[in-house]
Amino acid sequence: VLVVEELLPGRYVVVYQRRDRPLPRSTGDGGELDAEEWFQRGIEAMQGARLEEAVNAFSRSLRLAPGHPSALTNLGFCLMDLGRWPEARRCFEEVLGSFPGAWDAVWGLARCLEEVGDREAALREWRRYIAGAPDSVWKERARRRLRRLERGGG
Repeated sequence: VLVVEELLPGRYVVVYQRRDRPLPRSTGDGGELDAEEWFQRGIEAMQGARLEEAVNAFSRSLRLAPGHPSALTNLGFCLMDLGRWPEARRCFEEVLGSFPGAWDAVWGLARCLEEVGDREAALREWRRYIAGAPDSVWKERARRRLRRLERGGG
């Protein structure tokens, strides 16, 4: 399930959770939060634009559920918004290693590649996104980014 919320003009929070692979729930005494509870805290922090808090919550969720694509994707978008491009890139690459059709991760990876100056890889990922992602406002934005990069802009 993809939820997009505009926080400020041109600034969006993107929240993604796979329904086919839920996070583990605690079966203990309730003393420590489980992966799902940390994930939900991350979502709430993202929606409140408390990005460092969200990074912490998604990181805690991932310690309990390593490699979970929803937590990794949301962590990647938080890191992007904080300008931590190489770290965000690693999150998206990890998601795509297991889920090559995770279009939001392809989007995030393309943006990261632009920001770290890997133009050719960014072009490749934007083309991949445009070829495979469902039609949406995001696909049109990807087309604009691709055209700008093809013209030599950044």
